[in-house]
Amino acid sequence: MDQEGISIGTGSKQGTFRLNLDSQLTDKIQIGATVTGNYRENVRPNISSGGGQLFLAIRRHPTVPVQLDNGAWTGNKFEQGGFGADWDNPIAIANETKNTTKELRTLGNVYIQYEPIKDLKIKALASGNMTNVDVTAVNNAYDYWRVRDYFEDGTFSRAGGNFNNSLNKEHITNFNTLLQTTINYDFDLKQIHNFEILGGYSEELQRYESLDAGTSQYNQPGIEVIGNLNPENEIAGGSATHISFRSYFGRLNYDFEGKYLLTANFRADATSRFAPENRWGYFPSFSAGWILSKENFFDTDGLLNFLKLRGSWGEVGNQDTGGLYLYQSSIAQNSGLSYVFDNQQALGAGPTNLANRNAIWETAVKKDIALEGRLFKNRLNFSFNYFLETRKDQLLGFPVPALAGGLENPVVNLAEVDAWGWDLALGYSNSFGEINYSISGNLSHAENEVKKIAGDVDRIIRGPVGTQLVQVGYPIDQPFLIVADGLFKSHEEAQAAPITDGRGNQTSGDIKYIDQNGDGIISQQAAADDKVPVGKPYPDLVYGFNIDFNYKGIDLSIQANGVAGVDYWATYHAVEPFSSQGGIPKRYLEESVSFNPNGTLPRVVFQGVYHGNEGLRFPSTFDLYPGGYLRIKNIQLGYSLPKDVISKMGLTKFRVYANAQNPFLVTNLFDGIDPERPLGNGGSVDFNRIPTTKVISIGFNIAL
Repeated sequence: MDQEGISIGTGSKQGTFRLNLDSQLTDKIQIGATVTGNYRENVRPNISSGGGQLFLAIRRHPTVPVQLDNGAWTGNKFEQGGFGADWDNPIAIANETKNTTKELRTLGNVYIQYEPIKDLKIKALASGNMTNVDVTAVNNAYDYWRVRDYFEDGTFSRAGGNFNNSLNKEHITNFNTLLQTTINYDFDLKQIHNFEILGGYSEELQRYESLDAGTSQYNQPGIEVIGNLNPENEIAGGSATHISFRSYFGRLNYDFEGKYLLTANFRADATSRFAPENRWGYFPSFSAGWILSKENFFDTDGLLNFLKLRGSWGEVGNQDTGGLYLYQSSIAQNSGLSYVFDNQQALGAGPTNLANRNAIWETAVKKDIALEGRLFKNRLNFSFNYFLETRKDQLLGFPVPALAGGLENPVVNLAEVDAWGWDLALGYSNSFGEINYSISGNLSHAENEVKKIAGDVDRIIRGPVGTQLVQVGYPIDQPFLIVADGLFKSHEEAQAAPITDGRGNQTSGDIKYIDQNGDGIISQQAAADDKVPVGKPYPDLVYGFNIDFNYKGIDLSIQANGVAGVDYWATYHAVEPFSSQGGIPKRYLEESVSFNPNGTLPRVVFQGVYHGNEGLRFPSTFDLYPGGYLRIKNIQLGYSLPKDVISKMGLTKFRVYANAQNPFLVTNLFDGIDPERPLGNGGSVDFNRIPTTKVISIGFNIAL
């Protein structure tokens, strides 16, 4: 597949292949192999100034032309007056730079299975998953003009400049291996008691290696190989990581006459992420089921055709924290740690993180009970599941003060969190004559609450500018914001209110904040007493539905999903004019009191006054928006030619269709925000991400 991207200078190519081989060597020995490959090539502009093309486009001043008459590209900064950041020109980098990523992923496995006696199977499996990635980043040399000043007649005073060419190459190899041996035995007693016993052992190794080299002002543009680097400006680097796992596991399945079901599992897992004395975790689980519809007293020909009750209890471990070896401090060597030795600057080295030798497996203890059934001659099916979960020793980053030397936060077993909720699924299918249809949907609800925090800590404040709270009695990562109380209606009202910018410059049209601690000052520091837990970080409901319809060769399908009862904190360019020295969101031109006396949005001022430790705007409930939505994910309408027609064409199937992907979205969020793509766990949203795309396509399916 070769597809052009929706942004200038972007695109992708991909292809896959698969090969399966199985052979029964003897009546007791079977062997097999599988090879799967996937190739992907992505092309995008080589952006280096933070954010993507959308980030740069939003920050582009509308008064500055993209390109001058002499062909030179323009910057974004007005040197006179000191306003405007010198962000890259998004159109220039789309035309003058290119970042190409080529990825080849190959997955292969081989196995041998030996069956010494009937239904006793011994299987040995070896698999490898290798991903090779080559990244080539090229910047052409081009003229670049910074706007010095802008005059009323539309002319510019500008300072000239240029970008030198550059070339960077990077090669990345991910190689994961798995060795696994299992013994499986199935047997029954008098065809009443049925057993399946499984035992196994596995080892897994994940290896990552990278090598990169680059240069500026390289010799022959267009020749994108390392041998073309300029020796005077060469840079080189690389890294390597290894992570390993070892597991023993077993499972027992039992059923009595297919009516009473029992499963017992046990796992012992070890990981190299933890210190040797803490590497092992042990996780049992049990489940039971009762198919009531197989009992003699149950009439399957009545209203209810099938009914099953099931329940389970189990423990699941988690060790994936994003870090490599939590019990060791990583040492980095870089220019920021340089020191003077013998009157010359020497490259220094130092730790980058705090170690935690006491880290252990995070464990989720889950209990659930469920009911499944079918009614009305199996036309209506349903399932309802209720669960309780306690997540013990949850692994989270523990914030440390800056006095620690700017080290990364250590990962610790920070909290214990309870969660509970339910899932409901319904489906109905029927037909009338030549009309066939089916409707299905699902609905789920979940809540969580922090029950315990390790140590003597009362609360943990995390997230961007301290907007997430971990505290007993609240959901994990609860929004933590200053409470807003509308806008100041007059300068006198603003001056009589608590100071919001450290200087008392607030005036009419600024946001009015509640002074929670009564000290007469509004502060945005992470631990400020003016912040309170507010809003819903997780949806009350998550839902989806599917509709399928067929009539005389015409088929229609609709898929949708959505959430309700969740809040998103909008930040940066979504709510702040001139954020990062960019432009003004369109809705501010319509709703700000600076342009509309009856507006509901704050006055527009430059970022230097509007944001920061002494700014006029803080993370608050003013920018907290309901994030519920309903999105139609897919609509497809098709038509299949009758069999008597296509048989004359030598075909078994001929279908044409039209497809609409993501055609409709209903949400209370303002334009430009995609509620399906928040920035992080705190539910913050901004304009920096390209929203989910709408795709209209037509095609046909042919089968010989």
